[in-house]
Amino acid sequence: MEKIVLTLAGESDRSEIYRIRHEVYASELGQHHENEKGMLTDSLDPYNYYIIAKSGSTVAGFISVTPPGHPSYSIDKYIDRKDLPFPVDSGLYIYQ
Repeated sequence: MEKIVLTLAGESDRSEIYRIRHEVYASELGQHHENEKGMLTDSLDPYNYYIIAKSGSTVAGFISVTPPGHPSYSIDKYIDRKDLPFPVDSGLYIYQ
């Protein structure tokens, strides 16, 4: 069994993350439309950090971290900020 290594995603890892997202959220679950590129990106991607789990050169899993100081978080797609039971300020980090 290969060791699982946790690391920050690089640019080539991001392409694999977007491909995996498309496979899961578009092809398998139907939560998004499938597209010709076979990749699913998000408006948060330019400033999100991704922590990936790799087994050899294969991405086994990942999480995204949205740091404070940016105009939106993923939760903004689903819930109005005024309805949140916590402040959205410079100390808020969002993990997915």
